[in-house]
Amino acid sequence: MPMGEKILSEKQIQRRVLFDKITFVLIALFLALSTLFSVTLIFQKTYFEIKWINGQSMYPTFNADAVDRYGHIKGKTGGKANNGDKNLDCVIWDGHQATFDRLERFDIVIASQPNNPSRDLIKRVLVMPGETFYFGSGDDNGSLYLQNQNGEFEKVNQPVQQEYVFEGSYAGYQTPTTLGKNEYFICGDNRGYSSDSRSFGPVSREDIAGIVVAVIGTADTTLSGGEVVYTNLRIGWPRWIK
Repeated sequence: MPMGEKILSEKQIQRRVLFDKITFVLIALFLALSTLFSVTLIFQKTYFEIKWINGQSMYPTFNADAVDRYGHIKGKTGGKANNGDKNLDCVIWDGHQATFDRLERFDIVIASQPNNPSRDLIKRVLVMPGETFYFGSGDDNGSLYLQNQNGEFEKVNQPVQQEYVFEGSYAGYQTPTTLGKNEYFICGDNRGYSSDSRSFGPVSREDIAGIVVAVIGTADTTLSGGEVVYTNLRIGWPRWIK
């Protein structure tokens, strides 16, 4: 043994080996978590985006538990998010092409308003490209009728509570209308309090940014410089939409 080299006891050797093992595990864990985080960010940026539900046009599908600054349930007439609102839903939407290839009737989409592209909307697809449809009136107000291959119209059950469907106005679409090959007719679930295709017409495929796949949490709001800012994010177990 070279002069000056310290002789380690068996216990010291065991401690050093244990320390080396722990260090290796921690480094490996850090690298794994870093890789996972990076992949998650890339995956999210490539395939998914997050959006807060600002308003009650999709009530009660979204923001059913939203309350105002005084603790009152906003309900179907609550309007857009304001300072002090709480429990606003946060959703994930998927903009990947493969998801669009599976776009179906009654999917919930993120779209831009044709006459106001800067405004994002969250609505439900009711009518697909090329289809002929109309809405019922009177005691049948809001019921959706689609033309089948035999040229006859059949009533289609909508995944929306009838009381919210009945309250809407369908003027202009209570006689048969045929969509173009690239057009979708979208509506909010809260028909009496939703600006959608009934007022601004069908949206094109290019207007649709993605399809909502899940509700992942809630948040509160505050005002900053006149803009609504979402705070106090609370992530929960996903409520899958698609």
